[in-house]
Amino acid sequence: MLMKNSYLISSNANSFNFLNRSFTVLYHGPDGVTLHGYVTQLSSTDFQVYVKEKGVIIQCKRDEFGILTCNLNSKKNVPWVDGINNAVARMLLEQ
Repeated sequence: MLMKNSYLISSNANSFNFLNRSFTVLYHGPDGVTLHGYVTQLSSTDFQVYVKEKGVIIQCKRDEFGILTCNLNSKKNVPWVDGINNAVARMLLEQ
């Protein structure tokens, strides 16, 4: 059983390489929702995440300290955006 706000990483993690800078993350929220995030690295600091179930693209940026920040818009993020952010950050730490 998955814990509340658990973050899973796809089994194709090894696809993150020089030629194919993309991977998939899963977010399981406290309300039982499962979201699939398809991550593409645009540059050394910029990423975009397409969230299939929401039909949105989230922009993510890694700062000079290595902290990843993802935003859907300029207002405060909804919990699922923060969940996707954490899942992407965890994947990047494992790379």
